[in-house]
Amino acid sequence: MDFDPHQVRSNARQGVSAMFGSAEDIHVLDALPLHEANYVISAIPELESNREQGPKPPTY
Repeated sequence: MDFDPHQVRSNARQGVSAMFGSAEDIHVLDALPLHEANYVISAIPELESNREQGPKPPTY
C-alpha cells in the first residue's frame, strides 16, 4: 500500500502488487489481503503506530 499513486503504477509495471491508500485509514488496513502476503514492510516512522496497526509479533 502506498499513498503515492505514481509509485503504485510503477510497482504494477514491475509486477509488484500494490494498492493505493493511507496507512492511517483503519478501513483500508482491514481490507488488505495480508493472508496472501509473504512480507509486510512498514515505513511508518512512529513505532506505536506500527504496533497498533499490525499483528502482534510472536514472543520467544
